[in-house]
Amino acid sequence: MRTAKRSSHSKFIALLLSIYFGMSLVSYAQDKTFKASAPAVVNAGTAFNYAVSGDTQGDVSFSPPSGVRILGGPSSMTSFRSSNINGRMETVREVSYTYVLIADKEGEYVIPPAVIKSGRKEFQSNEVRFKAVGSTASTSEGASAGEPASVMVQLIPSKRTIYEGEQIVLSTKVLVREQLQITALNSASYEGFWAETLEPDDFAMNETVDGQNYRTQVIKRDLLTAQKKGEVTIGPSIMDVTIQKRVRSRNNVLNDPFFDNAFSSYENVPQSVKSNTLTLNIKPLPPNAPESFKGAVGNFKITSSLSKDSVQTNDAISLIIKYSGKGNLDLIRAPELDLPPDLEVFEPKRVANLKHELSGTSGSLSFEYVLIPRHAGNYRISPINISFFNPNTTRYDRYISDPFEFVVTGDNAGN
Repeated sequence: MRTAKRSSHSKFIALLLSIYFGMSLVSYAQDKTFKASAPAVVNAGTAFNYAVSGDTQGDVSFSPPSGVRILGGPSSMTSFRSSNINGRMETVREVSYTYVLIADKEGEYVIPPAVIKSGRKEFQSNEVRFKAVGSTASTSEGASAGEPASVMVQLIPSKRTIYEGEQIVLSTKVLVREQLQITALNSASYEGFWAETLEPDDFAMNETVDGQNYRTQVIKRDLLTAQKKGEVTIGPSIMDVTIQKRVRSRNNVLNDPFFDNAFSSYENVPQSVKSNTLTLNIKPLPPNAPESFKGAVGNFKITSSLSKDSVQTNDAISLIIKYSGKGNLDLIRAPELDLPPDLEVFEPKRVANLKHELSGTSGSLSFEYVLIPRHAGNYRISPINISFFNPNTTRYDRYISDPFEFVVTGDNAGN
């Protein structure tokens, strides 16, 4: 029954429209003209609309000047403008093609005439001049005073106070009340942090903010490791979007709300949105760190081993030091060894098996030192001494191995 009603309603509207337009005279200009337009002043780094409109359809092409990029488009829209001239109803069709552009920096720009191909003919629009000034985008840009924002961007840290070398997760969340398309995201700078990209959410949720319902989703997520102490500022991130807004056409000449859906259209409104700015407190590590501390921060288990306990002269033997656990494993430097003078040592091979997750970086990190004894004899390597700071216990932990001993046989020629 519901389907039958819709069908009858649609047929009724189609019948009325055919009668209405049958009474009209659709007129087109003899000389086809196309007009290009854009705001005279735009904000640098903020999306804006560039439109080419005329009285017929065609294929539009244009070349933006250096420093201006095309973010999207064209989106086309056809409208009809009706007027009563000497008792006769005339209707003129207008077709518009809208592009979303952005100027990367301040300055004055000229967009050359657009070329429109219609059938076998080509037409040109006028050139467009505009000026890009300093950006004034804000979180609530596009909303009137007291009106809830259509879209917001939030930077959300997992912690606001951490130790130097400790990790946090920073999420970039979008909250929307209208249908939109994200055209660009200029992420905040992470100066003072080592950053690893995590997977964003592949699902959206409903959330109520200040009594307004929003659809929300985390579109970016990063794992940050603090590399300097003090108050560190992150943000803002700037997101360019195109919001699809429903517009009631002025061409409802019957002035009847019944025809609103038939005459309404949609327009794409570009908007630039700023996120909040974060201030994080990066605490210095406790004083009196052991001399063997080289910046490792986390909760680790450390092991060390020698590949052989006997070897021929000039043959290789490996010493392996392995960190296992969770923390700033990406940033740990190879420990220094205290070796006998008759051992030749090469730069250690770094082998990482790491996972970057919401809980932090975890896995294992190994350093393999290849040692080559050049003379026969009994060798002794001093104990490995390594310290790291554990933010969970707020103290320095130390690993000290047993000394390593091995025997080298043969003469200096390796026999």
